[in-house]
Amino acid sequence: KPFLLVPCCACRLYGRARASRRAPPPMPSSKEKEKKEQDEEEGPTKPGLRRGWSGRIVPHDETLGDEELSYICNISSSGLKQLGRDIASNHAAGRLDLECSFIGGEGCEVLARGLATNRGLLALRLRNSEASDIGAMAIADALASQPTLRELNFESNDIGDAGARALGLWLRGCKTIEKLLLRDNRIGPDGARHLGSALCENTSLRTLGLGLNDVGDEGARYLVDGVRGSAGLRSLDLGSNGISDGGAEIIAQAIAANTPLQRLILRVNRIGDDGVRPLGEALVQNSTLTELDLQGNMLRDEAVEYLAPTLRTNHVLQKVNLEDNFLTDDGARVLLQVLEKNEDLQISDFRLKKNDLTSLMEAQFDIFMRTHARDLKEKRKKARKEGGSKSRTRSGSHTNRSSSLGAAR
Repeated sequence: KPFLLVPCCACRLYGRARASRRAPPPMPSSKEKEKKEQDEEEGPTKPGLRRGWSGRIVPHDETLGDEELSYICNISSSGLKQLGRDIASNHAAGRLDLECSFIGGEGCEVLARGLATNRGLLALRLRNSEASDIGAMAIADALASQPTLRELNFESNDIGDAGARALGLWLRGCKTIEKLLLRDNRIGPDGARHLGSALCENTSLRTLGLGLNDVGDEGARYLVDGVRGSAGLRSLDLGSNGISDGGAEIIAQAIAANTPLQRLILRVNRIGDDGVRPLGEALVQNSTLTELDLQGNMLRDEAVEYLAPTLRTNHVLQKVNLEDNFLTDDGARVLLQVLEKNEDLQISDFRLKKNDLTSLMEAQFDIFMRTHARDLKEKRKKARKEGGSKSRTRSGSHTNRSSSLGAAR
């Protein structure tokens, strides 16, 4: 039968005795009483917007805290106007971070008035600010007179081809920009055309992020022309752009031309085995690319056969990502055989997860890569030590030679 557990009289008495023996809570001081009464009278307060929080440019190496970020995300129109005035008069080298501020196109126009006269900004971050093409045009016009900007983050702002055109015109004449991030902006082939032509004239840009746009094969052609004409681009992100085998063949031309490009991201596209063939052939001739990302495409074991000649002889690649494709144990086994034959293999990070591999094959490949990465690290460390000792020996011999010449004189 169901029953209830009820404490007996002794247990109740014991509990009361224990409670009576507990130390009484400390009495609050007079200052604490006054503060408590004052808080009860004023009621709960919500932090308001302060000009000092939203109207300053933070130093380049400083990270915004949660409290500061909350003020900036809730910036009012009057606060934004004051921020523009403060930027116009603040020429100290720094960073302006307005990510997720939702200031819109009109807010960007207000901000641009201050940026037009600023001469010390190093980084401007406006990710997810609902800037649209209007805001992109306003910011691009304002940055035309900016002599120090190195980084511009305009991700997730829906700028379209019109905004990309405005930024492309600005990029032509900018001599300091090193990092331009335009991910998730509905940029199509026409916008890629303007950016590609700007790459031919710009000499300072090192990183261009165009992931999650609508560039396609046609836009890839324009960008490849820009990469081949660029003197300094090192990293290009074209992930999630609807690029097919035809676009991969076009991109292979830039790889075969031995451009300065070191990092190429082609993840989550529509590249199949036929698209990997020209990429593999181009990599055989390439001596600059260190990272290739083909995650989330449509690669099967046939693609491994096209990459095998490169992986057997390449001594430049350091990172390869083939995750989330359709490779089987047969393809992974070929990769292992090829990588083992490369005596000067520099790849320390080779990813094969989320393929059609058995757990045993995944474990074998993982053990091989981890062992090779450890050996490669020790080898590089030893080479650095030997290089340092040789340089010290050279400097010492030079000093001895100069001292002997001085003694002879």
